[in-house]
Amino acid sequence: MPNARTLIPALVAAALIALPGAATAATGTPKGAKKGAVQGSLSGCKTAAAARGAVFKGSMPNIAGFTGRMEMRFDLYARTRTTDWAPVDVDGFGEWDLSDSGVSGFIIKKRVGGLLGGYSYRSVVRFRWRTDGGRIVRTAKKVTPACTQPDTTPDLAVFEPSIVAGVRDEVVVYRAVVKNVGSGTAAAFDVVLAVNGVAQPPQRVGPLAPGATAPVTFQAPRCQAGTIVRFTVDAKAEIVESTETNNALERRCAPASAAAASR
Repeated sequence: MPNARTLIPALVAAALIALPGAATAATGTPKGAKKGAVQGSLSGCKTAAAARGAVFKGSMPNIAGFTGRMEMRFDLYARTRTTDWAPVDVDGFGEWDLSDSGVSGFIIKKRVGGLLGGYSYRSVVRFRWRTDGGRIVRTAKKVTPACTQPDTTPDLAVFEPSIVAGVRDEVVVYRAVVKNVGSGTAAAFDVVLAVNGVAQPPQRVGPLAPGATAPVTFQAPRCQAGTIVRFTVDAKAEIVESTETNNALERRCAPASAAAASR
């Protein structure tokens, strides 16, 4: 499975939308800015599921006596709780916006929508002053605060596996508890038990609300001593989860005498 970092650009870029009129310019020294200072900020962060979005803002005052153009570029980055910041390719970002020549200040806003739950987004804002002849006389860079979107996806995990003797010597009872440790409700899904390398008929579980648990019990052939018994939740990969790393749990099969003693 690809790691989370390589998935970030593909997942996010597919969901992001550069809204019409995303870039706006204004002349004059930015409000609250010190003379000669540049600013990169997060001026809006919407986290409601129906309207996830962020607004990033950059502002730069002109240099005294400078008559060329000011330029500004926003690059968008995203990460999860377990991954590093990675660049996101989305329209309107990753390109230079230019001011008119000789203006006293330059302000740009970039808006993005369709942000994904469980991700944080920030922008790296770059500034430069270029003469009419094309020479860059000054550069600067700012990193905005992050817009963090709440994770509303489920996360299924398996706990408390046990193997006990059944009513017949050749049959063993296998038990486990499935729990939704995520923040969203999981629709129905399959739980599968594998014994001696053979998958048993699945059990259908759910829906499962956040924090809810569901016991599962299988009657299956006795496992061979020393082999691995494996419980797998969401065996058909039907549920989009915040993490897929805890969907299976294994337990080593004890000798038959130990199972018999538990009757």
